[in-house]
Amino acid sequence: MNKHNKLAAAVLMALLLGACQNDDASVAETFSIQTTSLSAPISSDFAPMQVQAPTSAGINTSRDAIGFVAPLSGEYQSKLPQTSQSLASNEYWFSVSGEELNRGVNLNVTQGGAVIRIAPRADMSSGALYHANPISPEQLELQAPKGAKVPNLVRSMASSEALATAGMTDNSSALLLSAAAPAGNYRLSTRQPLDSRARYLVNVKEKGSPYNLTLSSPMLVSTNSGSVELALGLDGMSGNINTNVRLKQGDTELQLAQEQQGDKLMLRLPDNLSADAPMGLSELVIDVTASDGDRTVRRTIKSAFKLYAPSARISPEVETQWHDGIPVGLNLSLELADAGRFAASAVLTGTDANGNEVAILRTEAAAWLEGNGSLTLPLSKEIIATSGVSAPFHVRELELKDQGQMARLSFQDRALSL
Repeated sequence: MNKHNKLAAAVLMALLLGACQNDDASVAETFSIQTTSLSAPISSDFAPMQVQAPTSAGINTSRDAIGFVAPLSGEYQSKLPQTSQSLASNEYWFSVSGEELNRGVNLNVTQGGAVIRIAPRADMSSGALYHANPISPEQLELQAPKGAKVPNLVRSMASSEALATAGMTDNSSALLLSAAAPAGNYRLSTRQPLDSRARYLVNVKEKGSPYNLTLSSPMLVSTNSGSVELALGLDGMSGNINTNVRLKQGDTELQLAQEQQGDKLMLRLPDNLSADAPMGLSELVIDVTASDGDRTVRRTIKSAFKLYAPSARISPEVETQWHDGIPVGLNLSLELADAGRFAASAVLTGTDANGNEVAILRTEAAAWLEGNGSLTLPLSKEIIATSGVSAPFHVRELELKDQGQMARLSFQDRALSL
């Protein structure tokens, strides 16, 4: 039995012994422990099937055990955690070398008024740091689509100094196309000789475009999931879209295999993927190209997610501590892959005279655990008694977190009925 288990048992034993010393022997019988099972999961719930130890040291290694209760009131409203994010993009970007810019690179533009921005980048591919020089916008040359005749193709230019005053401090320069600029394939080059080692980011943004790339992606990804499911769509375009997906973790970039399954895009994760940086985020960068007759649309979108190891899970059997018919504690047994600091939380609800579910309190506990440990969520008899509600009680929003990885491991909306 670990230290946390011993502490919970000692508190309960003290209460039992104190009750036995009362002249009324029936008082001792008001304390009890019941074992019940977690409810069957529903669609909003998630939990790891198997546990896996993190490959790096945790951020929070405190050995202090804490637990507290906060009163709630009013009719209970279920609150589910945000597990996915929705994003949109009306732009695309790509990296080019100085040599490529000297020769000219192709751009696809779908409307007038687009902004073309060029930003110098640092490069370490040769083993030494090389940072490209900024390009003056006057040195940029833009060729219109074949056959197009537009007297004033570029409405205005912005230097790196002008963009810096607007908060863009990456030494970039920009061209703003006129509203009359036609859709089609453009060619961008520079009159200024550039070093072949130089790297530049070319960004084309089309504000107000009807061709918006939309993405729904997860915010948390387990290292043993094997894949990531995305919902990707391009407004205004019919037919299939071609996608290229890269996974970026720090200085590492990996090309991901993909498979279209209905309206979902499944990305295959590498087998050796690990969450080495507990506070760091991984990033997906998705390049999309779609053609519809003579029209071609390019878009880029990126999303960040937390990669974590599923280091623990809550066992199905839960011990409930009772006093005078009121629950006073929930003892959660945990299956751990390795020692670490874990936290659990839940909301306790009751039933009012009209049969409505009413919020009573929120309970949280955290501790350093080793082996197959446990966490005891405290419940306040006083708060429950003064809430004016009674059984049936329900344990809602049961959540387990790994505080070392700063990651949510599991969530169960309707965990227990008491």
